[in-house]
Amino acid sequence: MERIVEKLGELKLLVREKYGYNVSFHVQMNGRLTSTAGRAHLATGLLEFSKKLYAENQEEFLADTVPHEFAHLAAFVVYGDTGHGEGWKRVMQELGCVANRCHSYQVTKKSSKTYKYECSCQVHEFSPQRHAWAVKGKQYKCVKCGSHLNYKG
Repeated sequence: MERIVEKLGELKLLVREKYGYNVSFHVQMNGRLTSTAGRAHLATGLLEFSKKLYAENQEEFLADTVPHEFAHLAAFVVYGDTGHGEGWKRVMQELGCVANRCHSYQVTKKSSKTYKYECSCQVHEFSPQRHAWAVKGKQYKCVKCGSHLNYKG
C-alpha cells in the first residue's frame, strides 16, 4: 500500500499545481473487491482498492487504476463531476493518463451454481440471487409463453 499512497501524493501535488485545489483522501485496501479494481467514495474521500488485483498487476495498477480513482475525487472537487464525465476526462488528461472507464486485468469469475426453473415451453437457469428472491415469493413469468416459472431443482 505504501507505493499507492506515494503515487497518490504525486497526483495530489499535480492537481494542486494545475487547479489550485487540495484534494483530501484516505486509502483502504479491500480484500472483497475481486473484479472491481477500485472505487472512489466522493462524500468521504475514501479511495478503495482491490488487494487482489493490485497484488497481481502492481505496475499497471499504479499507472492506471490509482490515477483513475484519484481523478474521480479531483473532478468532484474541481468540476463537481460525479462520474466519468468531461471533468473526470480533463483531470485524467492533466494527470497524463488515458481516460478509460474499465480496467483490462484478468479476473477469475466465481463459478456459480444455477437453479432450474420451467415454464410451458422451456427450462430457465436462475442465478443464486434470483433463486433466493423466488424462494422469498417473487414471481417470474416466461417472456415467450407468459406462464409462471416453477422451480425444478
